[in-house]
Amino acid sequence: MRTFDNPILESKYVNIYGETIHMVLDKDFEAYIFHNDCTKDFVRAKDFNFIIHEAEKIVIVDFMESSTKLIKELHK
Repeated sequence: MRTFDNPILESKYVNIYGETIHMVLDKDFEAYIFHNDCTKDFVRAKDFNFIIHEAEKIVIVDFMESSTKLIKELHK
């Protein structure tokens, strides 16, 4: 599985079924998502197109919003 050296932001979430979502904003400001029920490895967030539970959508949106805010702050 892909690894990330010095990610800028990283978050994990375990849903009610025990499935894990691992989200990373890498040093090049690209967001990646790994969902152990949907993917075999990290995929770019913009390519993540799976049917997921509503709570998982909220977690991913929150991560992306946090990433966007952080990127804006770092580029001031």
